[in-house]
This record gives sequence, C-alpha cells and structure tokens, in this order.
Amino acid sequence: MLKRLSRSFEVEKKDIGADAKKKKKGITLCTDVYDITGVGRLCMLHMNGFLGLIHMETAVLSVTGRDVPLFNIDYMKIMGKEAVIFEMYDTQLKPYPGKVQELLKKISERDCDLEEYCSDEEHWYDEILYPCSYHRMGRKVTARLKQSAKEYMHIFVSRLEHTSECNAMEKLLKQAKNKAFAERLYAEGGQAVEQVRSLFGDEFAEKLIQDYMYDVK
Repeated sequence: MLKRLSRSFEVEKKDIGADAKKKKKGITLCTDVYDITGVGRLCMLHMNGFLGLIHMETAVLSVTGRDVPLFNIDYMKIMGKEAVIFEMYDTQLKPYPGKVQELLKKISERDCDLEEYCSDEEHWYDEILYPCSYHRMGRKVTARLKQSAKEYMHIFVSRLEHTSECNAMEKLLKQAKNKAFAERLYAEGGQAVEQVRSLFGDEFAEKLIQDYMYDVK
C-alpha cells in the first residue's frame, strides 16, 4: 500500500516516538504513520507474538482529501492459517461508482472456493460496509491471497488517483464523517480494538484510533 501510494502522492512519515514499538505479554506491536498530501492518513500496524505463531498486519487509509471510502486491509496468520480482509466503509459524500464496486466484487467471487472469514455476530459498522469487501482465508494459499490483495488494492488506489481533490467544504464534511466513524470504533470497538486496549491500555487505544489511524483528535 505504501509503495503504491508513493508513486502518485507525496508521503511523509510521522515521528510518534515510543508508540512506534510497544511490547507486552509476548506481543510486539509496531506502528507506522504517514501523511499523504492531498489524500489523508495512512496507518500501518504489524503485530507478532508467541514466537511467530501469530502474525497480523493492518493498513488503514483514512481519506479526507478525496471522496472515496474509508479503506482497511488486514492480513493474519495464526497457527498456519491465513486470512486477508479488505473492508470499505461508506463515508461518501457522493455514491461510490458501481463499476468500481463490481470490479472489486469479482475478486471475492473468484475466490469463492476459499473459506469465508466472517463472524455470526452483528457489528455496528455492518450498515456502512460495502458488499464488495473481501473476507477469505485458508491454508497454503499465500500466493492466491497475495494476488487478490494486489489486485484489490490496485483498483482502489487507481480510483483514488482519478478522483478530484475535495474543496474546503467537502473536506470538512469528510473529516466529520471520519471523526464519527473513529469515535464509534473507539466506543464500541471490536476484537482488535479490545486486544489493543487490554495489552497497552485505554489511553494508547484512543490515541491509536483517533490520532494515528484517522487523524481526528
């Protein structure tokens, strides 16, 4: 994601001090934060634990400079089983193009023989989660998951590149939508949020979500 964005936009890494690497209970969490000129904020997380048996990576692209959805990528490898998740959340001022959604949906449909990564429980964000999001997992499918990840990201970033920059009022509206999303994520959370909170405390969890990820603090 970082390499792809750097081709088209100016990228500046932020210094977040000691928060860049935190360790507790055998878990190491590394956080990298970037400001993308004319776009918004990119936050990348790398978590490892239990002698490599657990490995997780996350990239959150919080866009306020252009009218595209919030975009989240997760890669997980736990005890040899891998999962890739792409989620887009409807924080649009105008509808996201149906043609782009169809292209993204085809990637998930192509991998329909892979097990779907999902939870039976309802989530607060389900109502704004685009149906073209991708949730697949399996064993010994690294190459397939990487290829799908590459294609999905390419389509999203290509659309981002060809979307005009927001004017001042549109940017304020986008910021308000992202702030509402971040505040609800912090308040209602989810499995990943609760894990960060339990390991590194509530203060860091708030800073991670509202500052490093969504730049709304």
